[in-house]
Amino acid sequence: LRVKVRPELEKLVGTINDAKKEQILSLTATQLAYEISVGNLLSEDATILYSWRALQCGELLNSNATEFYLTAINQAREEDGRRLAIRGDLGLKNGDLLPSCRLLEGVPMSIKDAYIQGGS
Repeated sequence: LRVKVRPELEKLVGTINDAKKEQILSLTATQLAYEISVGNLLSEDATILYSWRALQCGELLNSNATEFYLTAINQAREEDGRRLAIRGDLGLKNGDLLPSCRLLEGVPMSIKDAYIQGGS
């Protein structure tokens, strides 16, 4: 079942091909972090897809509250740029592990209701 969510997010989801969508949504958090750290996937794409999926579930369950998905997507895009710059500075190719990657770096996550959310 597919629910229509925010038009701006639907547009972003449409920029990701089906094979990549399936790949991203099939990975564990550890696998996703690895694929991002070696440059095979973008955190921005993962954040777009997981935001889209969370909003769809929220609409079905009538549980969406304050949403910061656009902020999260922008932050993911900035971090992808930072990682890309480091890769360039170090002469790394896709598939080479980024030496400065932090645990689960780039993996979209929400710790909703566990901590105070900024801006809400």
